[in-house]
Parts: sequence; structure tokens; C-alpha cells
Amino acid sequence: MIVYKLEDRLNEVYMHWFLFVMAGLRDLDHLSKPLYFHTKITENFQRETLELLKPDYIYVENILPGSTVVKCHGAPLEGTKYAPAHYYPFVRNLILDRNNLGSPRDPFRLLYISRNKVNSLAWRQRLKQKVAKRLVNEVEVYAKLKDIGFDFIFLEDYSLLEKIRLFQEAKVIVTPSGGGLTTCFFAHQKTQVIELRVDDWDQYNRICVVLGIPVTVYSNVKIVDVDTQDIAVNDVDDLLQYVQRYTSGRT
Repeated sequence: MIVYKLEDRLNEVYMHWFLFVMAGLRDLDHLSKPLYFHTKITENFQRETLELLKPDYIYVENILPGSTVVKCHGAPLEGTKYAPAHYYPFVRNLILDRNNLGSPRDPFRLLYISRNKVNSLAWRQRLKQKVAKRLVNEVEVYAKLKDIGFDFIFLEDYSLLEKIRLFQEAKVIVTPSGGGLTTCFFAHQKTQVIELRVDDWDQYNRICVVLGIPVTVYSNVKIVDVDTQDIAVNDVDDLLQYVQRYTSGRT
């Protein structure tokens, strides 16, 4: 048996699972199927991903003696933080189209995604990472958003399939910038993403841009903790007016 061993070039498997590891399957896609591969997995959502790749791509948990191992990297880097654009639709189709997970109906839900559970993730606890990019005045922000119909969710509470369904059903998503936005790979083509961000880390924004998913950055925020990169919205009423432009269709 030939087993292709995929490695993330950046060695940050959670953050770059779809952006680089799964995207790397594109360079093996021309090979005859089924294709057997191995890669490092640490999280439940990664195992859930592997189930969606069958029967063409089969994950090998333990490489048996006598197997031929071919080492290969995931998608190449373009600059310091992107994969080349042609890898993005491959990832979307790999998960969404082949499993008939797209929604034919127009999106209808209004979602605010919190990052206040992000430090509970197993990979963060192992690495003892401080960066969280939480919204510290979230209670005040959500009180305003709730009044116009937004639901409050933690992505950590959902399976991968449930996350995909949320992003297919969402008319508007408001959230601080963070790794959960990689789920934008599978968002509805009419989902409007509003990313709260003060820095120039546009890795998740680029997913939407390349795939033609509407996205905008609300930057009237400030960093309140340099160590954790936690942020605060400067003017909650201004954010509300900004969001209402998209919920009402007046952009």
C-alpha cells in the first residue's frame, strides 16, 4: 500500500487544517482512487473531516510495516500566510459539493459568534497560547444585536457538520477575527460575513474574497490587551448601525 504523509508547512494543525493540510490533497487529486494518506490529527473536527473524504480519500491511522510512505507537504505558501487561490475552491468542493451539504434556499439566520470559549480548546491548552482575540465588551454588543434578531453561539459547541449548516443558513455573521472563520470555506454564497478586526491579519477574509462570499471588516475597534489581543468595540451604536446596513439589505 502507498500512503501519502501530509504535513502542514506551518506546523499549526488546528489553524491551518483546511487552509493548508486539506488543501494539500489537491496536489494528489490526479492519482487513482482510493488514495490513502496519513497526517497529524489532534481534534475531533479533524476526525469528522476525514469521514467526509471517503471513499476517494481514506485516512490511515497507523501506517503498517511494508507500506510505501511518500512524504508531501500541504498546500504551498504564497507570501507568508496564504495558499494560492486555486486551492480554495478545491477545499470547498472536497467537503461541500461531494457530500451535498450546500443549501438551495437563501440564508436567513443572523449569528453572532463568540470567542469566549476559545481557550478551552485542547490544542490551545497544550501549547499554552495566550492569544484569544476575544471581544471584551461582548455583553453590551450582543444586547444590541439581540434586539435586531441575532442568535449568540459558540462554534466550540457544534460538530463540523453542524458548523457547516450554520454557515449555510447564516444571512449575516458578526464575529471577532479568529480561526473559526475558516468555516467560511463552506458558507452560503449569499452569507454576509462581518469580521471585527483591528490588525491586518486578513487570512480568513481572503477565504471569502477568493470564493466570492460577501465579507467586510469592521475596524472601529481597539486592542485592550496586547498579550491576548483581546479587543473592544469603540462605539457599540456605530457597530449596530453598520450591521443594520447588511441585515436590511441597504449596503
